[in-house]
Amino acid sequence: MTKRFPVLWSLACVCSLGQIACSSSADVAGVGTSEGTTGTTPDQGTAATVGQELVIKTSAFMVPPGGEVYKCQDFASPFGDRAVGVIGTETNLTAGSHHMFAFVMPNDALSLFDQLQDCPGGGTEFHEYLTTAGSPHTVTSYSAGIGRYVDAASGFRMNVHLFNSTTEPVEAFLQMTVHYVDPSELHYKAASIFLNNVALSVPPGASKQAASYVLPTDISLLGAASHMHRLGTHFEATTSDGQMLFQTDEWAEPQPAHFDPPILLTKGTTIDWACDYENDTGKTITFGDSAVKNEMCIFPGEFYNEEGAQLTSQYPFF
Repeated sequence: MTKRFPVLWSLACVCSLGQIACSSSADVAGVGTSEGTTGTTPDQGTAATVGQELVIKTSAFMVPPGGEVYKCQDFASPFGDRAVGVIGTETNLTAGSHHMFAFVMPNDALSLFDQLQDCPGGGTEFHEYLTTAGSPHTVTSYSAGIGRYVDAASGFRMNVHLFNSTTEPVEAFLQMTVHYVDPSELHYKAASIFLNNVALSVPPGASKQAASYVLPTDISLLGAASHMHRLGTHFEATTSDGQMLFQTDEWAEPQPAHFDPPILLTKGTTIDWACDYENDTGKTITFGDSAVKNEMCIFPGEFYNEEGAQLTSQYPFF
């Protein structure tokens, strides 16, 4: 099987399934400045709100040919001293992107301001997140009364993993647009489910690696996706009674699935997820951050219920 080696983009620091730049000096909050403000340069990154829309754009970063880097940029609460209900997101990544996260973190835990910098946890850093995407352009919108709750004490860490397989330097950045309302308008809270096989070990040759997770609560599944590295040839996630939730043969830019109506999964339901691999390296490949040297098998999804608390097999968070 021919393997594709695109320019990979991975953002690992807040969010699930779903960036731009406006300006309004009277309505800009958080670290960084809005576009159009005197002294601002695009390399600083921007966070600006206009009306009920927030646009975050990271600084740009040059990745040399063959380079693989893990970069983060922090933005303290862009909403000032108010909580918000996020009702939609849009992300735009460099062409050939592989994965991104927008982590939601307490303001006092953020320190990587002004530009993209080395991530404290490298490519395996993980926190609660607002959105994640594996495609260059992803749009998520919720039905009336559903959204993600973000409190006033939290900001964002944009975490990017970039692998440039081309022969030329690549300038990369991340842009995210967030649409929000007053949280009183939310009747149900959306959240992420992130099922990661951190014990993954892929022997030489063909193999299937699987893991399971039992839901601790009822959820209404809104969407699902997958995450593998270059040796992955097939991914599928099912319930224990055989219901297919997501499958793909694409490792680099899998298109997420959106469920309308959502799929109701009750407390106690087991989710099984598995990845098929063709390991031609002659050695066992383990879980890790590198898209070239390591592998992953992850089932990310999005749901809503009354609690809106993230579900993950990955404890403690790294």
